Amino acid sequence: MIRDMNPELVERQTQLALWLLVHAPQHKTLTDLKDYMETDEETLRHDLNWISKFLHPYKIVVDPTNDQKVGAVGHESNIIRAILDLLKTEVVPGKFTTSFSVTDRELETYLTKRIDALTDVMTLSDDAKQKLYLYLWTVGMRYRFGNVKRPGLAAYFTPAQLALIAEQKESHPWSQKTVDGLDKLLPENVDLPIIEDYLLTLRVWLYTH
Repeated sequence: MIRDMNPELVERQTQLALWLLVHAPQHKTLTDLKDYMETDEETLRHDLNWISKFLHPYKIVVDPTNDQKVGAVGHESNIIRAILDLLKTEVVPGKFTTSFSVTDRELETYLTKRIDALTDVMTLSDDAKQKLYLYLWTVGMRYRFGNVKRPGLAAYFTPAQLALIAEQKESHPWSQKTVDGLDKLLPENVDLPIIEDYLLTLRVWLYTH
């Protein structure tokens, strides 16, 4: 986590880190980032230096270019893990939606309904519901704002593993329907690959065991 004695500084750096990760690996000009954060260039550069150190353990590089642009570059799994760790800092018990300025109300409403639908077919703790919401939020925002690169199913799973996941009678149909509905909320040029169905089912298993 980003740690500092100044809560306003932590909040600002967290917001900027999340923005860079959600949009990864796109590069934005320092002017755009200054306008987004409503800050000056010296403060922005200081924050980027802190964020670079924070993201180093995730093997994510805050990559500056020669034309005064900056972006976050790393493997998708590491980007998602870093976003989830940042989102944990904003969790409010009993409330799913985040307080981050990167948002999409239609998508967030849909995700909440899908969590409710899962509770109709299986028992979920409040902690599991929160974690699933944050994971779905992360996937949704990555596909909406970033450039996501996922390998094919064969790179992640063996045929036997795929069959085992598909046999999850409660969670896998829910995952398929959830991903299908999420796909409809994204821009027309964005398609969610089938691997997201299986990764979501695994998350359900992980958060409920």
